[in-house]
Amino acid sequence: MRAISANETEVRDVLAAVTPGGGKSLLPVIAASRLIGAGITDRVVWIVPRETLKYQAEEAFADASWRNTLGHALSVRAADNAPDPSRGLAGYVTTYQAVAAAPDLHLAEFQRHRTLLVVDELHHLPALYDLDPHADDDEAAWSRALLPLLETSAVRLLMSGTLQRADGRAILWLPYRPLARKSRLREIALDAPGWAVVGYSRRTALLERVILPCVFAAVDGEAEWMDAEQSLCGPHRLSGSPDTAKLALFTALRTEFAEHLLGEAFRSCRELRRQRRQVLGLSLHENALGLGKLLVVAPDQELARRYLACLRGWFPPAQAARQVGLAVSDVRNAHETIAAFRLLPEPSVLCTVAMAYEGMDAPGVTHVAALTHIRSRP
Repeated sequence: MRAISANETEVRDVLAAVTPGGGKSLLPVIAASRLIGAGITDRVVWIVPRETLKYQAEEAFADASWRNTLGHALSVRAADNAPDPSRGLAGYVTTYQAVAAAPDLHLAEFQRHRTLLVVDELHHLPALYDLDPHADDDEAAWSRALLPLLETSAVRLLMSGTLQRADGRAILWLPYRPLARKSRLREIALDAPGWAVVGYSRRTALLERVILPCVFAAVDGEAEWMDAEQSLCGPHRLSGSPDTAKLALFTALRTEFAEHLLGEAFRSCRELRRQRRQVLGLSLHENALGLGKLLVVAPDQELARRYLACLRGWFPPAQAARQVGLAVSDVRNAHETIAAFRLLPEPSVLCTVAMAYEGMDAPGVTHVAALTHIRSRP
């Protein structure tokens, strides 16, 4: 960013491949403080894949320690699709969905101001040349709406924790080498003109103690089900081939298997909290930050509510509603519940489907119950 600010480089595209937990949220603040301060750009626009992450982006610019370290006084706002989204600030944060709903509004902002465009979790955007021209899925619409912003922006910071899509398609805007004959593996051209690539791997983050190692407590089992033709399928193992494992998981997560796995995660989290209370000299039911929290990811809202009822049943009645929160799109106070889970001692357990999952910055989480059949390679 210093080199761009001093016009010492032709680079205008920076790709940051940073492992989850590696500090990706600081990069837009660094970029904006340098580029706006040097007059290379006038505004920063940060685009995220879900509503909840808009407020995290606001927090990143408002963080007092980062303001002191970087010597910046920039603020951005979580915007909707009303006119003048920046409202006199250094820029705004919006979602893929919002841009796709009002592409002309956002493009007009980019045409009016020299803009640093930050695209978070870029892998959600498939390359348009890889798409069926008639495709009408959400991600196709996002790519079509964002491409003009990429073309119009002065500098681009593109961030992701994974540089491959589960469907094997190319990612929008990234430079790729030509595919080798008969190969399905795509290779990003790290030496493409005008590009700089910043890599921060999970291995490096672990060595530097930036993130903590994970223990994967996979619980295996078998499932059988009736298919659409009422034929019996299975039994198939949950750890089997991807083709059958996804269907087996879909089935198992609607049985007592899910409640058993949920119970294992709950008991493990409660035991850790008990140990940490002892170390901190807290009483049996006293709450504090840093004791440990459980995030429960369900495949749909109906099951999220079922898991919520299970978990609240395992707490004393006086604590149940306070300790176990629900964050799904149909709940009015979902964003407030997510903020409390991230920043306050209570709730200590959160049930969600997708609102509080990818990209959520919640260092207090010690346990994740991944009760969903959706899997990606990373």
